[in-house]
Amino acid sequence: MKILELKLKNLNSLYGEWTIDFTDPEYTANGIFALTGPTGSGKSTILDAICLALYGATPRLGRITKSSNEIMSRQTGECYAEVVFECQSGQYRCHWEQRRARKSPDGNLQDQEHTIGYAYGEQKIIESKKSKVLGVIEDKTGMDFDRFTRSILLAQGSFDTFLKADTEDKSRILEQITGTEIYTDISRRVHERHREEMEALKVLEGDLAGIKLLEPEALEAIQSELQQKQTQSQELNQSRIQFEKGIQWLQQIEQVGQHLQAIRQSQVELQAKQDAFKPDQIRLDRALEVVSLDGDYATLKGLQQQQEKEQQALLDDQQKLPDQEKLVAQHQATVDQTQQQLQAAKSALQTQSPVLKQVRALDIQIQNQQAALSKSQQQQSLVQQQIQQKNQTIEQQQIMIDQQQNTLADIGRYLEGHQQDEWLVTGLAGVEAQLQQLVSYESQAHQLKMALDDLAEKSKSDKSPQAQTLQVQAELDKVISQQKAFQLEDDALQSKKEALLQGKLLREYHAERDSAFREMTLVRKIESLEEERLHLVDGQPCPLCGAEEHPYAADVPVSNALEDKIQKLDALIGQVDALEAERVELQQKKEKLTEQAYGLQQQLVQLEFDLKQLASETTRIEQQQHELQEYIDTLKVKLQEQLKDHLQDDISNPQAVLQALKAKAAQWQVQQKALHEAEKQLAQLQANQKEAAASQGPLEAQLHELAESVQQLEKSISQQQEQRFELFGEQNPDNIESQLQADIEKAEKSLQALQGVLQQSQQVLSGLLQQIDYYEQQIAARAPELQELQQAFEKALDAFELDEPGYLQARLAPPERVALQEQARKLQQQQIALDSKAHDRTAELVQLKEQQLTDRSMDLIQADLADTQNKQQILVENISELNLQIKQHEEALIQVAARKDAIDSQKIECDRWTKLHELIGSADGKKFRNFAQGLTFELMVAQANKQLAKMSDRYVLTRSIAAPLELNVIDQYQAGDIRSTKNLSGGESFIVSLTLALGLSKMSSRKVRVDSLFLDEGFGTLDEDTLDTALDVLSSLHQEGKVIGIISHISALKERIRTQVQVMPGFAGKSVLNGPGCSAAV
Repeated sequence: MKILELKLKNLNSLYGEWTIDFTDPEYTANGIFALTGPTGSGKSTILDAICLALYGATPRLGRITKSSNEIMSRQTGECYAEVVFECQSGQYRCHWEQRRARKSPDGNLQDQEHTIGYAYGEQKIIESKKSKVLGVIEDKTGMDFDRFTRSILLAQGSFDTFLKADTEDKSRILEQITGTEIYTDISRRVHERHREEMEALKVLEGDLAGIKLLEPEALEAIQSELQQKQTQSQELNQSRIQFEKGIQWLQQIEQVGQHLQAIRQSQVELQAKQDAFKPDQIRLDRALEVVSLDGDYATLKGLQQQQEKEQQALLDDQQKLPDQEKLVAQHQATVDQTQQQLQAAKSALQTQSPVLKQVRALDIQIQNQQAALSKSQQQQSLVQQQIQQKNQTIEQQQIMIDQQQNTLADIGRYLEGHQQDEWLVTGLAGVEAQLQQLVSYESQAHQLKMALDDLAEKSKSDKSPQAQTLQVQAELDKVISQQKAFQLEDDALQSKKEALLQGKLLREYHAERDSAFREMTLVRKIESLEEERLHLVDGQPCPLCGAEEHPYAADVPVSNALEDKIQKLDALIGQVDALEAERVELQQKKEKLTEQAYGLQQQLVQLEFDLKQLASETTRIEQQQHELQEYIDTLKVKLQEQLKDHLQDDISNPQAVLQALKAKAAQWQVQQKALHEAEKQLAQLQANQKEAAASQGPLEAQLHELAESVQQLEKSISQQQEQRFELFGEQNPDNIESQLQADIEKAEKSLQALQGVLQQSQQVLSGLLQQIDYYEQQIAARAPELQELQQAFEKALDAFELDEPGYLQARLAPPERVALQEQARKLQQQQIALDSKAHDRTAELVQLKEQQLTDRSMDLIQADLADTQNKQQILVENISELNLQIKQHEEALIQVAARKDAIDSQKIECDRWTKLHELIGSADGKKFRNFAQGLTFELMVAQANKQLAKMSDRYVLTRSIAAPLELNVIDQYQAGDIRSTKNLSGGESFIVSLTLALGLSKMSSRKVRVDSLFLDEGFGTLDEDTLDTALDVLSSLHQEGKVIGIISHISALKERIRTQVQVMPGFAGKSVLNGPGCSAAV
């Protein structure tokens, strides 16, 4: 991760908008730069801005919220921080901002806004929801806020946070920096897979336990019963077959008898149909005899019908002939009359043509002269209008001249009366600047007053430092009183304890009690050996212990006294322990009170500081208010003097004064401009009036000439119109000529149509004559043939002894004849078929009766069959149940075998995952992660040692054997003595933390690469030689593309690093930035 650009606004002492471009060539050329400036100038604020833009929090203040924002500059209404950074997935822009209501310094804090988007191009926003932005940033950078401040930005006072982090924190940081979170996933997945495999084994074992098998005796009994049932079923099946055959035989005899009876009934019905058909049969036979005459009769009849048809057509045409001849004569007369009318029309047109030509010439002359007359009249009217318009223009211009002269007089009077306003046109700019400055000063004075009122209100409130000081002091006094009471109680307990111990130590009483207890134990053992003691003799060894002296052989100590002693000692020890427990409890209360007193004292110190700050702030604001009021009073006196000729009121309202002055200046300019415009317009109006008066003479002369021309044209037109009326009246020659031409065309069209009608009627007449001739010839030619056919047909009838009426009665129409023939054929076929069926069924019945399959009735056989089927159905159900039990048993055997094989396989799988789980598996992924991060930590320590070797040859970092993620140092100057990093001095801790940060920066992964490192203070703990060495090492990182930023106020460091960003304090606690890539918004 590399920081490319930082923008900020109104953060602590950095008022306004500032930009630091870390891509400036100076940063990339040197690779190391210093953030310098006095204490409190705002150096650490730059690092706060980076954290704020990324995570919405700072190392010093934590998370900034709607209820708490101590980083926004005082007396401002908004602040923001923005960072452009680069990581392996691209370049991104993070923006954080917060405003007060209405952007007013005294407004309530609003919800903060936090976004991340692409840095360049369209700058598309990736996420803008506060709850999701941090997740996106952590995904892109690979670091959360804590990891960022421990590996990239070592904040002031917390540079050794990673060094002092516990094992879990170190592991998580290394995991994010090096991208080795896969080991956590593997550990969790191994744990989960082990659990799944064990659960699968339990499921298989549960399934196996749930499978039910038959006992061998039960299986053998079922198989025996099944065999018996199957035998019975076969016997019943044979009986059933015999019964079914008998029933089938009886049913066949009954069916054949029924069929034979139906056939005989059909024969009876057929005979009735044959009797009913006999009359039609006779007609059919007679028709078949004369069917040979049908062809000759048809030919004769066809020829007779044709002869009769043409004879009728000849008669019709002969009747039409006279009428058609009369119609042709009428059409010829009409054609002759139309030809005469056409000739008369042509003669009339020839006679009128000279007159029409003369009239047209006169009409053209009249039309031309009327056009000239109209044009002259129009010109006459136009000239009259122009003369009238000139007169009106002269009158209007005179009125405008009078008005313009009045306007000039009014403007002159205004300018003379407001001569003093002329100065405002040029002098108002300076006055406006002073008025704006006055407004600004008054606004600042109002803000200062509000700030003083706010401070006064805070000092009067219950939460004011004064009130809190009294409250905290009262609480502290109460705590001190309780401490004294506890001390008196502790002294009393100590006195009781000393009285009980009577100058001895408690352990002495414990020793005395243990001794008495051992003695009592020995006495009880002695008492248990009383019989053996009677045989002891002095000087002879004891058979139990070998001693030759026997002090208790005759006088055995009594154990009751010892028990009393032990009880008293136990009571004493118990009382002392109880007193000691009370003192321990009392001591804990005293320690809590001490901590509480310390906290209250710290609060008093802080409240005292707050009171001083409040007083200082109040004094500062009052001083600024006094200075501003002096500026305001001086400026008002100066403005009042400048504007005494322009204003009657004071300048208590600068904005109103400015508006009034602007209005006066604007009015003066408007009047001045109006004066020039009015003078210019007056001159133009006078010139236009003179020009209009000069152009009236030529127009009146032109009007007189046009009047004479109009009179002459009117006289000429009147003479020509009289000549034309005498020649042709008021008729239109074109209309007359068109009418004559239309009469000719009409006559020609009528003649042409009538000639067509005449031709059609003549054609009809000619056709009638031709048809009459044709019919006469056909009729005459057909007469001999008809006579010959008639004679031949009559001769053929004689052979059948029939005349023509008898033939017609005997013959049948072909459809009827065919239908009767088909009906006769069907009746014959039906008789043959029924005779054949009757013969076959009779033979079949005889054959069936000869079989004699049973002598029992149908009802008895059916009853036996039903009984047999019921018994067989019961056996089938029993057999099915027995087969099902055997099948279920066989399937269960297969399932048991399969489950056992599956359980064996699953046990192998479980063993494999159990071994892996014992090695690396854990629910939280800690087991394998800590192991893997131990290796990663060792690599990081190796990288850190390389950097440490460049700074000092005394120390070497090494991993702790007891805790793999803890560090120790080997002191080369102390014969390789291994020390804990907790015992390092401030300078030593800084060097080790610095080398660890450099080691982390080299441990890049697919997710995180550390190319920017910021160090806030800490160099003040180094001596001059170590400082030079550390800076040399940091400068060498430039070759790896890294940029190091160091915040410090040490003069030696500022002299050593050439590239610097200077934070310089200015007026009223406002600082400015100066350095490469630094710029302020205009």
